[in-house]
Parts: sequence; C-alpha cells; structure tokens
Amino acid sequence: MINIIEFCCFVNNTGYAHAAIDYAKSLRSYGADVYINCAHGNMILDSFNKEDREWLNNYQVKGSDVKNIDFQFRQIIPPRWKNLSKRRKISALAVFESTRPPNDWINAYKSIDNVICPSEYCADVFWAAGLNVRPKVIPHAIDINYWKFKNN
Repeated sequence: MINIIEFCCFVNNTGYAHAAIDYAKSLRSYGADVYINCAHGNMILDSFNKEDREWLNNYQVKGSDVKNIDFQFRQIIPPRWKNLSKRRKISALAVFESTRPPNDWINAYKSIDNVICPSEYCADVFWAAGLNVRPKVIPHAIDINYWKFKNN
C-alpha cells in the first residue's frame, strides 16, 4: 500500500503546472497523502487563486523533508530530474508532441518503474522510441459531456 506520494512538478504560471497541481489535488481528495516537490525551487504562485496558494503552501515538500515517501510521481521532463531524490517506486508522465523523443529521455524513462502517457499516440511514440515496456495510457481528465456545443 502506498502511504505518502511525492508529486514532482513545476509550480509556475503555465497551464502545464496548473494541470499538475489539479492532478495532485485530485489524488489528495481521494485519500492519498500527497506532497508537492516544486521542480524549479521556489513556487511561483501569482497565477493561482487564493485557495490553491493555501493548498500549495500547506503541502509543499523539498526533497528529503518527508522521510517516509513511498512513491514519487514526476510530471516534469527528464532533463529536470537531476535534482530529485530517488524513491522506492517512481512513475512519470511522458508527453511529447512529435514522433521522436530525445534518446536521453528514453533512457531516463527506462530507469523508472512506470511510464504513463495521456494518449495512445504518445504511448505509441515512446514505445517505438525504445522503451522496454509499453507505457500505460491514462487520458487527461476532461468530461466532454460537461461542455455544451452548438451545431453550426
């Protein structure tokens, strides 16, 4: 059983960072003990609302602050992994909007326990690039039934 999750991501003014924080908050809402490890040092919070800023300040961790981390999830690109602590179990999100990810990324993904892609396309790209195991596909969370589209 996984008790404590270290969620490594950017915390800045990008949509990628906001999506990562939403994933981490979702895990915590389902009962996971999640802590944020800001991949670039200090969090940049000016684009987050008050509730998210408070949440981030309550659940930020730096590397070894939490001693009993069971699982690490990396929602950052492999070149940003160099400052991360090695944990017992590591999974990462792999996204690349082209047909050939860099070889050093493939080698980095080969060194961890699980690779997750948000689409079959991304999984196919990383698998074809040389991963030892085909990535698991977990789509980005969006309920298309929520949006009301007008017919033109």
